[in-house]
Amino acid sequence: MTSGQKVAFSTLFSVAFFAAFVFVTKTDFIPEIEKRFYTQAKVQQKETELNDVARGLDSYIQNIFSALQNDKTGYLNSAAISSYLSQNPAESETIERRNITEKLFYDYPALKGIRFIDKNGVNIHFSTYDRQDVLKHVGIKKFYKNYSDIAEEYNELDIKKIFTEKTIPSKSLFFDETKNRIILVFPVNWLENVYAGCFLFYFDVKTFTDELLNDGYVKFSDNLQILSDENYNGGFVIGLPNEETQTFADAIKKSWAGSKKSTPIVSNKNIESIVTQKDGSSWVMMNAKNQKEYKVGFVIPNSYFELPTELVYLIYFVIFTSLFLVIFLLFSLKRDSVYVLKRKIRKIQYGIIKEYLDNQEKIEWKNVAHQLKARNEEITKEIRKSLGRKSKFKSSEIETKKKKSWTEVIDV
Repeated sequence: MTSGQKVAFSTLFSVAFFAAFVFVTKTDFIPEIEKRFYTQAKVQQKETELNDVARGLDSYIQNIFSALQNDKTGYLNSAAISSYLSQNPAESETIERRNITEKLFYDYPALKGIRFIDKNGVNIHFSTYDRQDVLKHVGIKKFYKNYSDIAEEYNELDIKKIFTEKTIPSKSLFFDETKNRIILVFPVNWLENVYAGCFLFYFDVKTFTDELLNDGYVKFSDNLQILSDENYNGGFVIGLPNEETQTFADAIKKSWAGSKKSTPIVSNKNIESIVTQKDGSSWVMMNAKNQKEYKVGFVIPNSYFELPTELVYLIYFVIFTSLFLVIFLLFSLKRDSVYVLKRKIRKIQYGIIKEYLDNQEKIEWKNVAHQLKARNEEITKEIRKSLGRKSKFKSSEIETKKKKSWTEVIDV
């Protein structure tokens, strides 16, 4: 069989086997490949990205907590800061607490304001929001409005949702989606370790995100945003679409609250479907693991976990090519009988000539040619024997090739 024939037959069989393969597996093969390999790989990739962001957020927020609460150097443990409870603080304490507060704002650009609210949730002992919180000035002293009036007038946090029944903050981290800010709340125990009230530190999310970006905790493409419910519970969201934002926000909040149930695209408890749009496209959300005080979620289009059409075509091309090469190899393993026949004839003929050359010093080539023709039948039997069963189907071909070969040898 010639090379052209091998290619033709290989192509024909490859097409036939490939068509049969596609027909049999048309509904199972690609989905199974997608589910077992592609989707799992994409899930692991996004989980790694999400967990990296979550660790970055934890680390950055923990640095802020340390700066505020550290036993020796923390802002809230400075003796000068405790003088905010005093009606007539010493001048040195006033200067020192102002310097400490200015340094805190310098170290954390995302920090936009501070309030110190009394344990009764009404009186304000200190605030950096002079324009909206100060009622009047008497000399160098400031008299503040009641916090309840400020909250109503400027849409500030509802103090009843921050304090528990014991007037102690229920937690230390609050999210205010309406003003795009994060509030850290710390109770303070001064004057013989008696609970005095709490400090509220207000961080702007835009600047907060810029700081995270500069420190390498997040990437620019993460598009980090916050979401919160009416009780200021919430967290950070990555990849929130610019269109139908409110639809996505509502779905995410329901998911975080545990009131939304849906079937995930894969067997992963941290992933669930959240939105299906009018055009049929669907979106899922992946939540970071082990987040306690706040959530970190990644909004991802469902199509991200599906095999692209180009990759499906590539898989089919690879399968077809593999079939072709395997079949071509099988054809190539079968030795060409014509080629084998030629070699057998040549080997036997040149063996006979070599025999004459070794045994006779002076050779009469006419006599040699005559003797070779006389041994024709003997040679034919030897060729048939070497070819085995194939010789039955090659009788005419053996005779033709043999005569041609004898003519070439004798002519020489």
